[in-house]
Amino acid sequence: MSSMLHEVGIASYYVSINTARGSVTPDVIVAIKLPDAVDDPSLVATMRDPKLGQLLFFDPTDELTPFGQIAGNLQANYGLLVTPNGGELVALPTQPSAMNGIQRKGKLVLDAAGNLKGDVNEVRVGDRAWAQRWALHTVTKDSDRIKPIESLLASSPSNFRITKASVTNLALTDLLFGFDYSFQVENYAKNAGNLLLVRSRVLGKQDSIAAGNERGPQISHRIRGTRPWQRRVCNCPAARIRGGRCAAAGRRRLWFRQLSLQD
Repeated sequence: MSSMLHEVGIASYYVSINTARGSVTPDVIVAIKLPDAVDDPSLVATMRDPKLGQLLFFDPTDELTPFGQIAGNLQANYGLLVTPNGGELVALPTQPSAMNGIQRKGKLVLDAAGNLKGDVNEVRVGDRAWAQRWALHTVTKDSDRIKPIESLLASSPSNFRITKASVTNLALTDLLFGFDYSFQVENYAKNAGNLLLVRSRVLGKQDSIAAGNERGPQISHRIRGTRPWQRRVCNCPAARIRGGRCAAAGRRRLWFRQLSLQD
């Protein structure tokens, strides 16, 4: 790679780096010397060396990470920068947290019969996009490419039906990867006397903030005017964030919140 860049007048240097914790691997990436006048915000995997100037780290073996970025196993890592004047141990940059994750935007409609319809736009960036592109890069059938959406919905409402789904920018790594899909769920909301019971989270499972506890800390509240057997476990986000203290404790509307957490 360095030889090819040299032919077009671009200086570069090899960087020997270990990409797996607890082992030594003979992995080599490239540090490309950028002109001082280059100020491109898309080139985030850069560092300024006091002797060599601005360097852009690039992994020529990684075809799924956008140019200007590096994968998570390289970030905040140390590599041996090999130059004609010797070697230098350098710290690779860490990309902003906003450049790794999943963002979902949805429009949900619940009708009077309790049926739910939803249109969702999902965007994945960073290693989350890399992993999904890698999982789908050999898949040829469109029906198999939406398997991740089916797996996501399967852990949420059990009687869902996908009405439309597509993958965006699977092969175009310089554009945002994502899914666009629509679904329907019959009887999502259920009547219980004068109450309407609705599952609090439409997509996915409730995240845990305590290792080994799938549902996170659970606090039992006694609601005024109820019998002991009517106590329920409060697992709302407020209770988790506040260390188990729930601002809704003792209020009648907590009764509805407790009944709605039927995962």
